[in-house]
Amino acid sequence: SARHVDSEGNPQMNEFVGMAIPLIVAVVWISLPVVSVSALLRKRWGVAIGLGGLWVLSALICLPSLVANSVAKIGIAYCQTNLSLPARSAAMYAEKHDGLYPLGLSSLTNHGANYSKLFVCKSSGHIPGDMERLEEWTDYVYVSGLITNDPATCVVAFCPPENHHGKLVCVVHRDGSVQWMNPSEFIALTNAPAEFFGTTDTNRLAEIQKRVRILRSTSSYIKVEW
Repeated sequence: SARHVDSEGNPQMNEFVGMAIPLIVAVVWISLPVVSVSALLRKRWGVAIGLGGLWVLSALICLPSLVANSVAKIGIAYCQTNLSLPARSAAMYAEKHDGLYPLGLSSLTNHGANYSKLFVCKSSGHIPGDMERLEEWTDYVYVSGLITNDPATCVVAFCPPENHHGKLVCVVHRDGSVQWMNPSEFIALTNAPAEFFGTTDTNRLAEIQKRVRILRSTSSYIKVEW
């Protein structure tokens, strides 16, 4: 997502603070057992026990958060990989079908995307269903009606915020690039056809909008006005 900047375009101070605080905490946390052992060797029992207890307590407090953050990062990595593969398969499909992208994700089963787990976001916790009914259960939203002549930055598919606890959206473009953004940025993108489809040419944009539609647009975050 976009970085936070001030009126002059410089990164805000809270961004640096946000990076520095975890680093300081990590250094202090790593130093505690070292200092505790040093105190123990010097037979300063009270200091050693106090610091050791503080380290154990902080570990018990921080560990759940660290585990949760790790799980979230793994989910993000899986989502990005899963969403990219069907997008590439759609491009392969278009090469064999006169430049026309498939009308739905279910058409990709014969073009390298025949593994059901590719169509669910790990962060959602959903279970893959029957591939023949893919469009009914997939976590991803597909943009139908694209062609190979459309702009490279045109959005092909995205993973809506509901799959990431309302905090993130993963968007994959026709050139295969992946973009992460927050829900407000995503809503702004869907309300700006020129950015969503990657062109400011009004005639070309109008032509794209006539043939393209978003499949399964049930996400409460999707506020499409075109």
